[in-house]
This record gives sequence, structure tokens and C-alpha cells, in this order.
Amino acid sequence: MNKYFLLGLIFMLVFSGCTEHDDIRQTIGNSNTFRIQAAHFSVSGANASLPDENQIHELDAYLFDEGKLIKKYEDLARQDVNEYSIEVPGNKGTLYFLGNSDAITDPSFIQSGMNEEDFLQLTTLPSVSSASDFLSGRLDLSGTSTSQQVSLRHGVARIDLALQDAETTVKSISIKHVAQMGYLFGQDPIKTAANAEFEDINLQFEPQLDASKSGLLYLHEQANDQLAVSIIVSRDGKESVLKAQLPETVKRNAVYTIRIFGNNAAIEAEIKIDEWNDGEDQELYPDLSSRILVNPDLSTFSEGVILTESLDAIQVPYQASRMTLVLNAPSEVDLQLKDPNLGITVEAVPDTINKFIITTCLNPIGHTEKSTALGIKYKILEQSYEDKIDLTLQKNDIEMKGSLAFDLHRLCDYGKYLDGELARFTLTGGKQIQTEGIWLKTVTDDSQPEQVRLLAGWKPNDPEADGRVQEGKLKILSESGETLEEYTIRRRNYGLPVVNVDGTWWCKYNLQGNVKRFEDQISIQDDPAKDVSLYDYLTTCSDEEWLAIWGDSYQGDNPNGLKLRHNGTSFYYEGFNQNNAVFIGNLPVTEMAPDGYQLPGDEEFTKFKMDHATSSTDINFGNGATNGYWTQARKRINIKNYERANLEINGISYGPVHHHSVKIESANSTELILFGPGAQTYGDGSDMFKSLYIIWASHFNDGFTWLMEGYATSTGRGNWFKTATYPARCTRVIRCVKTPVEYIYN
Repeated sequence: MNKYFLLGLIFMLVFSGCTEHDDIRQTIGNSNTFRIQAAHFSVSGANASLPDENQIHELDAYLFDEGKLIKKYEDLARQDVNEYSIEVPGNKGTLYFLGNSDAITDPSFIQSGMNEEDFLQLTTLPSVSSASDFLSGRLDLSGTSTSQQVSLRHGVARIDLALQDAETTVKSISIKHVAQMGYLFGQDPIKTAANAEFEDINLQFEPQLDASKSGLLYLHEQANDQLAVSIIVSRDGKESVLKAQLPETVKRNAVYTIRIFGNNAAIEAEIKIDEWNDGEDQELYPDLSSRILVNPDLSTFSEGVILTESLDAIQVPYQASRMTLVLNAPSEVDLQLKDPNLGITVEAVPDTINKFIITTCLNPIGHTEKSTALGIKYKILEQSYEDKIDLTLQKNDIEMKGSLAFDLHRLCDYGKYLDGELARFTLTGGKQIQTEGIWLKTVTDDSQPEQVRLLAGWKPNDPEADGRVQEGKLKILSESGETLEEYTIRRRNYGLPVVNVDGTWWCKYNLQGNVKRFEDQISIQDDPAKDVSLYDYLTTCSDEEWLAIWGDSYQGDNPNGLKLRHNGTSFYYEGFNQNNAVFIGNLPVTEMAPDGYQLPGDEEFTKFKMDHATSSTDINFGNGATNGYWTQARKRINIKNYERANLEINGISYGPVHHHSVKIESANSTELILFGPGAQTYGDGSDMFKSLYIIWASHFNDGFTWLMEGYATSTGRGNWFKTATYPARCTRVIRCVKTPVEYIYN
């Protein structure tokens, strides 16, 4: 395993063990001579005591019989190495021992005749910072025994520092809310001494510690859930603060090791507390240098999943899969997915070690092969994800090109209206595609049956085209017809009222408001003339009703309609930009129209060209009620004209306005009604506004366009449907056409 710098902390707790050589022994003979030896602090079964830690400098004993203290033996005299002589009447009762306790006890609290229960509740005197180490133990005497043994255990826990990165130094260590006293004898269950006060312990190191240190400080045994640890470390001149929580139960005669290790990842780390017992098989410092691999014999895989020979990589088919992984690791590990957005789940099997269930979802059509990894983290190295199991999710075997893009839930939600070709698929293995939803359709080329096109259709004047979500299904079937994969496609179903003009679907109304917002336009549902002729409606409606459907004017690439205003002298458009240099016709054909619609261009206007050698685009509709002419395609166009003598806007006279019916005599062709507000050509001046000039926004370059150059009937000059070139500053009226669509459904 490669080792990099990641600052992390681990507390490891080891209980002292008693072996033949480690036990504290007392042999009681007829001479009542006791041999006493202090238990050493033990880490993973090995003696970890510091010099002088196990020396007995002074020893007291207390004899209880029938629950009462009957004799005290203070400052026992050593007869030989660790041998003490005590006179025990009748060789019966219970002896309690306290070693090295003079500085932490008050002898006046221990009086002859005191109850044994009260004696066992005695506590140390309050400590200033680090607790003082002492020894305690007991021996039950028997009048018939010639030898017995007792263990004197350390009455405090020891804190060690293991600094395992050569580039890291420790500036300070703080432990919050530490009990300043403890019980002389262990309690069951472990608890904090009654009436204990709490203080913070702050250790400052000058110079900073650059090596491990045993016996950093000692803590009283306590049950305390507020033991917060804060360590300031330095590396490469950068200080970092590591914070964590000590275990709620701090046990006597135990060693807690603060282990600081290195890696090159983030500085922040979380302290992990692990308790170690000599009787356990697990090592205190397991060998973490070996590579963690998958156990192929204990692991199970669904069909198509391949474990590589190296045992550290898995190839997963694009279909959904499930596997149970068992990892060969010297210590308990966590498994974490490095990329959580791939539809992979990792779940530890309860009541097991290093056994995990991994599931992968279908890799949808259109997704590439995906590579990720399962990061392996030793639980004793909380922030170190150094090992990994590589995962490769194979690409779906169906090729797809187009705008269709499925997420991991096999959903493509366009969130807007669109139609036309969504995607092209290349199928394999005899697979088929099936759709659900009338707006979706597949088309197959007989010469290439494996090539399938998916179309989104359009329904003219669809009463349900009100922005509602339209959903369809795409199913992948096997050669036998079994459903293998299922996908969901959504769009917003919007539409505008349209009329069929010799095969071209023209919008009935001019745009208003924001050109991209269907909500700003006259909808199919709110079309005031959906049940009558629009020509007749405009002939008979009120001025207010006329103005409601008249539409706005537009300038350049500003998508917001300009509202008609009056300045006391002339009409004008609010927001008119005299310096606009952007031609609407130079923009992409769909930019100034709602989704699915576009500006008309040469193809659409050519159908109106008159069959005339020199005046094909200079057509006088006249002023009469009816008129007509032949097109270049030798189709008859019938014209109807109507003049509203005066349109009043907010009490101000606009003057006459016209609307014209244009109907090409061909199958299924309906009339197109041309009307709209006049054009503003300058920012000011007497000629700034032309009330009967309707300049259409059309897809031609550099200002060339079609317009209706109108004149009042009283002038006798007619109404000219013609082409001309106008500067970019001149406002336009936008009458869209439906973008050609391959699939039209009813």
C-alpha cells in the first residue's frame, strides 16, 4: 500500500494482561510474608511500562472482616525485594492494598470500624492537571490457604503519543472537561468519582514534539462523554487542528495511544477510537502495507460480472447486477464508492466483517463505459482511503446519437417543447424498439433494419397543448419480444394556433411579449376566433379586442416585445433603440420564436409571389373588398380587404387599420389573415412612425424583408404586399411559421 500524507488520529485502548510473569503475586505462608509485584502497562500483550512506573515506593494495606475495617497497615516495610510482612489475625477477611498513594489520599478519611462499602467509595484528592499514578488491589484470605495471589493494577489510564510521520510536529494537545479525581478502587460499572470537578488539560510543547512520547499524561478512570481532544500539528509550515472525542468510558490500567499518521490528502481528520484486549487475536498495529484484495472463493457474482486475475478489479456488464464481495484484509474496513452518481450501492452485510453487497443499475443507452472505484478505508485509519477495488461498467450495446439523453433513472426530461428527430439507434442481436405515447414514433429503413429513428411529433391546434407534461415510453425488446429495458421521455406540450397555407403552417397571430414564452402568446385554448373566421372576428370586434390580439413589435435581438405608446405628438414604441444594428433576419431562424417555430423565409413567401415578369414581389391588394391574382406556381390567391376606419388606443386616435385575408386555392389550404401594428423607423421626427406599414420579421439577410405598405382607403393608393430593405432600427412584426416536422399526428 502506498503511504501518503493524511493527518489522522487514532486512539487505541489496550487492557493489561496477566501472564505467568506479569501477574502481581502474593504468597501467604505461615510467616504471613507477602511477595508483591506491580502489574505493568501492557500493549497487545507486551510490557509497555515506563521506567519507575511499576516501582512500589510505599504500600498500605487495610484488613476488613465482616464488612468492617479492623486493622490498618501503613507504610509497610519491605523485607526483601517486593516482600512484605503482615500479621493477619486468623488469616481471614479481605485485604485491600494501595501503592504509591500517599500524595493522592487523606489518611484521616480511613478510620477503624468504617464500613467496607464506604471504603470502596473513597476517591483520590483532586489533581492539578495530569492524574498521579497509583496502584490498588485486593486479596480474599482463607484460613486454610498457604498461598494466594492478587493483582495490583494501575489506578489510572495512560495516554501515549505515537507520531508516525517524520514531517509532522505537535505543538499542543488539549483535552476538555477532564475529571480531576477518581475512585481508589475500580467501580462496576465504571463511573466518574462523585463530586468530581472538571478542568481542561492543556499541554504546550516548546520545542514542538517531533517524536513519539509515552506517558504523555494520565487520566482518572471516568465515564465522561465530554472528553473533547484538540491537537495542533504542523507540517511544511502549515498548522492544522485535529479534533475528536475520547471514548465515553476511560478505564484504569489501560493505555490510549494517540496515533498521528501521514498521507497527502486533506489535513482534516476524524479520530477513531478502537479498544484492544490482549486476549483478542487482532493485532494492535495490523500490517496495513499489504494490498487488500477480493476473496474469490467467498465472494459471489451475478451473470456477466468478471473478477480480474489481479483480484482488485471487477468488470460489470451494462445490465443491472448484484454481487457479494468479501475482502481479505488484516483489519476491519469500510467500503466507500468514490463516485456516488453512477447508480451503484454499497451495503455492509450486518454481523459480518469485510463483507459487502454491491449493486449496479442498468447503464442506460447513450452512456459511455464508466470507470470508478470502491475506496477501502481501514476503520483504524479513519480518513485514509488508500486501497481500492476498481469497477468498470460496460457501455450499453445499443448505439444512440441525437438529443436524447437518459439519466441513471432511464429518464430524459426535455423540460420544454420540441419535436422532430430525437435520436438514431443502432440495434444488435435482433433487438427491437417499441414506443408508447402517440407523440412518439419510430421509423426504420428497410435496407438497414438495425437502424431506427425516433421521432417526436406535432399535432396542429392541439387543445391539450397548454404546457402540460407529455410522457412517452421507449422499450427495448428482445428478438422474441421480451422487454429488456424501458425508458421514459418527457416534454412540455405547447402549441400556437395555426392555419395551413398551401402546406405551410402559419401562426394565426403575431407574437407578443417574450418571443420564447408560450405563456405570453395567444394560446390554442384562448384563441378568440377558434370557432369563427378570424377575418370576420376582426371585422366585428371592439377596439379593445382588436388590440388584445394585435401583437407587439420587435427590434434586433431583443426578445421582448415593444409596447405602443403616445408622446402627445406621435405614436412610438417604448424601448425603441435608434442605434440598433442587429438585423432580425440575420439571426438563426428559430432564435426569435418559441420552441418548434421559426421566422418565415424565402420558401414560405415564394408561395405568395405573383406570376408577373417584373412585379412578382410588388403586389397591390387594392382597397376593394375582394381581389386576387395568380402565383408563379399557377395557383389562384383570393384576397379580401377590410379597413377599420379609426382605431382608438387609450382615448387617442390611431387612424385606420387594415386586415387582409389571403387564401391560396389548393387542397386543405385555409386563409391567412395579415394584420398588425405599424412600424417605427426613427427615434423622433415627423416621419418616425408609419401606422399602416407592417414590416414582417423574416429570415433574409441585411434588412431585406416582406411588408404590407398600406394606405387609407380614402387615398385610393391601395395596399402593397411587397419586398423592400429596411435598416435594422426599423421595428418588425413577427408572424411565425411552424418549423417543418416529419411526424404529424391527430
